[in-house]
Amino acid sequence: MTNQSMLDRYLATVAQTKSAATLKATQRDLRAFLAYLGPATKILQVQPQTIQAYLDGLLAQGQKLATVKRQLSSLRQFYQWLLQRDLIYQSPAQKIKLPVNQAPVLTKGLTAEQQAQVLAAAHRKLPLAGQVALQLMLELGLRPTEVLALTRTAVNFETNTMTISGEAPRVLRLSVALVNKLNALENDNRLSNCDILIKNQDNQPLSINGLYYWLRVISAEVNFKVTSGQLRLTARNRVTKDATDIAKVQQQFGDRSEITTIKHWHHDPTHLRADYQRYFKR
Repeated sequence: MTNQSMLDRYLATVAQTKSAATLKATQRDLRAFLAYLGPATKILQVQPQTIQAYLDGLLAQGQKLATVKRQLSSLRQFYQWLLQRDLIYQSPAQKIKLPVNQAPVLTKGLTAEQQAQVLAAAHRKLPLAGQVALQLMLELGLRPTEVLALTRTAVNFETNTMTISGEAPRVLRLSVALVNKLNALENDNRLSNCDILIKNQDNQPLSINGLYYWLRVISAEVNFKVTSGQLRLTARNRVTKDATDIAKVQQQFGDRSEITTIKHWHHDPTHLRADYQRYFKR
């Protein structure tokens, strides 16, 4: 009996006793595990260390602990079903342990090589609006909400600047490469009645889900996870590296608190302000 035929038989029994949602989740979890095993590994011969390595790998990839626990539950129920039919003599999933609490994943900025990969992937896979959105986050450190709220009038092509609205509007300088992309996008938008800069394929304002979809497309293309927070941190690292004025960096990124800016400061702590010293001593 093949791995797939055993899985099909098990899913048929699940369908008789569980809800459609449970069936769908179980099917997704077990098929992902079979894909991990590959055709050469028999599901009846799986060892506990194989399952442990699979689940640890999912956590390392950034999957939430609750999701991985659900996948372990799916595996335990499946192997219990095999055990009840005397197809195995003990369940390899029964004694698997997962952490009680998930350690926070620290966001890291992209290296120069990774930035080049991301930009190249955006050029290959995204429409012009997607390329502009990604470059705005990578170069200027804009938040997703700021990117989606940009209007065509926010760009000043005479001064090569962009105005970010908010409680304290910010005027940011643009690189030549970004100006060229924005100019091309403006030419595409000339006949549009919509004033929003970043639009979807239907010429409507892009949703937050649409922006995250573009990031997932890029992640799949470059083989590492790309997030909006990571892009913003990359921009922050570049700007603060040679900065000497905390207030200017705070204004660049729209930080409400000076402490937020100082947390990413690259200079010797002896040069920081007294309130920063007090903050970390309390």
